[in-house]
Amino acid sequence: FIAQTPRGPIPVHTIIGKFNVAKDPNQPIFILAGHYDTLFMKGFVGANDGGSSTGLLLEAGAVLAKDPPKAPVWLLFLDGEEAVKHWTATDSVYGSRHLAVQLQKEGMVPRIHALILVDMIGDKDLDVARETNSTAWLNSFVAAAARKLGYSRYFFRQSMGVEDDHIPFLKVGIP
Repeated sequence: FIAQTPRGPIPVHTIIGKFNVAKDPNQPIFILAGHYDTLFMKGFVGANDGGSSTGLLLEAGAVLAKDPPKAPVWLLFLDGEEAVKHWTATDSVYGSRHLAVQLQKEGMVPRIHALILVDMIGDKDLDVARETNSTAWLNSFVAAAARKLGYSRYFFRQSMGVEDDHIPFLKVGIP
């Protein structure tokens, strides 16, 4: 689609990789999402920002291709996360805002059981904050998985609210 931005119209491309697309319309869908665009700033390198989440999604795709999941899983590569001038509610998360509305119009929201957004996950000293705007049970699920796998030291040492691609999905009722 073409996003209307403070810098004028910009094409935005959301890419969705779908695994185990069920014929059963009631089967829940799980989404792993990240953005691949980078900040509109001269000299800015987005290796940690858009690059790390894109790398994670690509590897998840390789794993899911070898060992398909039992439930439908979508890998969501979002474009237009970054503001083109200054971060505001209307100058940011272009791709996720557009897709969340589309999913709502298509009646897909009740089928989506969870969306996990990965962003800024390439830090040398990784410390994934507990995102306070997010769905509590999903935060607890991630914390439990991190404990079980021995990665607790990288998760939830701090809590903070973050405006990011998950917010438009939360607004339409997707955890």
